[in-house]
Amino acid sequence: MTTAVEAGLQVRKFMDKKEDIREKALKDLQQFQVLMLDGHFDFGNGYHGRLYMNPHRLFRYPSTIWRFAQDLIDVLPGSVLDATEVVGGPATGGALLAHTVAGLLDSRREIARMPAM
Repeated sequence: MTTAVEAGLQVRKFMDKKEDIREKALKDLQQFQVLMLDGHFDFGNGYHGRLYMNPHRLFRYPSTIWRFAQDLIDVLPGSVLDATEVVGGPATGGALLAHTVAGLLDSRREIARMPAM
């Protein structure tokens, strides 16, 4: 039987792992110039922002998109992953990421479960 202290330590380790994954993912995205922070970006639709995620850089190297998709799955709550049936993204940049996330998500599920689309 797990004590409350042991359970608290397990939760802390899990949260620390998520934070480590998050920090590494952010560092990798910045290193590959996928994520650009503290700039002024014109999104071309009348909106401007200080942060820009360049999907073209993300898709430049297949390993980058795979690692990003794995990290994204690792930090999502289990309840979200369990309830996910469809993963979608826009045709101009997001479809490949959505397809990769769906494939990785399916690889972590029981074989008898219907695949994510």
